[in-house]
Amino acid sequence: MNVDVLEDKEEEEKEKKEAATGATAAKEGQKVIDLTCICCPHGCSLKVVKEGDKVVSVSGNSCSRGAAFGEQEVIDPRRVFSTTVPIEGAICGKIPVKLTQQFPKTRLIEAAYEIQKLRLKAPVKVGQVLIKDLLGEKGCDVVACRTLDVAAKESEKYNLGAEYVKKLEAEADQAKAAASAAAPKKEGAKDTLRLLPVFASNHANGNSSKQLAQFIAGAEEAAKAKGVKLEVAATINLNRKKISPCTYCTACQKKPVPGCIIKDDMAGVIEQVLDSDIVVHSVPIWFWGAPSQFKSYLDRYTQLFTKEWQLRDEVKDRTNGLTFAAMATCGGENHEESCSGVVLSMRNLAEFVPGWRWAGSVTASAKANAEPSEEAQKKAFELGKAAVEKALA
Repeated sequence: MNVDVLEDKEEEEKEKKEAATGATAAKEGQKVIDLTCICCPHGCSLKVVKEGDKVVSVSGNSCSRGAAFGEQEVIDPRRVFSTTVPIEGAICGKIPVKLTQQFPKTRLIEAAYEIQKLRLKAPVKVGQVLIKDLLGEKGCDVVACRTLDVAAKESEKYNLGAEYVKKLEAEADQAKAAASAAAPKKEGAKDTLRLLPVFASNHANGNSSKQLAQFIAGAEEAAKAKGVKLEVAATINLNRKKISPCTYCTACQKKPVPGCIIKDDMAGVIEQVLDSDIVVHSVPIWFWGAPSQFKSYLDRYTQLFTKEWQLRDEVKDRTNGLTFAAMATCGGENHEESCSGVVLSMRNLAEFVPGWRWAGSVTASAKANAEPSEEAQKKAFELGKAAVEKALA
């Protein structure tokens, strides 16, 4: 750009300024008012020439809205107005409201006091007229800016509350179950699983029992998701049964299963084990080992084996795929070490027979009058799910 062009532009700008000054120069009886337009973020600087109650001219605006604003502002200034008012029976104590038209600026305080007299009750719908013609201003109504239903319905609408979460979880479970039911089943796949809980504690509502309850809940959830019926047998409490120690006389090996010659409750218990798909043991740790009644129960599995420690033929078909899981609870903090021996004995039983399966174990620490930790209970729940998966594999 050369010097001549720059000089021409400067002259042009100077002429525009002189023309604007001349247009807004106040004559006798006129008044020039400086304003900033608030119609948009541009914020033009306006010069309004007023004579009496009339506007003579508006300059400095870059659009027609600026001119209209300048004229309105010096004759009858108005503003938009919004606020909040109290509401009862909703999930929140306030609801936003606004005016449908601009309101005289000089009466805004009066309008605010009038609006604050409102006392609303849910339900209220957006756009609902709350005050008609506020303070006599025709067409200037107070309306609600939000729909608020009664609290119970509004909570469900906005995902609030445990009930809504449970509803979503139930729907997800139903979808999983439907998908599983629709999927083609493997040849020989089971439609029903039988779960046998075996319990070895004197405390019916103690920590071992609470862990067992979590295991069963997890198994039920997994079975439902797989579209399989889960039959949970009555819990066998070994401390309520008469089970004598094994003498290893081997007389059982000469008789049909169950062939133990000791006359006590073990014959009925072993029959239930043989009729099950999943057996879960929940055992407390006493003096760094299993309770004596549980040890007697475990030793009496001898009757299922031959002299060569092979599973007897009449038991193989009945127990093919039999799945074991174990839970042990102790009072010491180092529960993994304290429970390791008992868990190992149950794991060895499951893995000793090629057709049997091991789902896993959970150990926990819980002192007297205290529950197992949330983490331990969650692990028991997950173990129940894993046992169903293992039994169906």
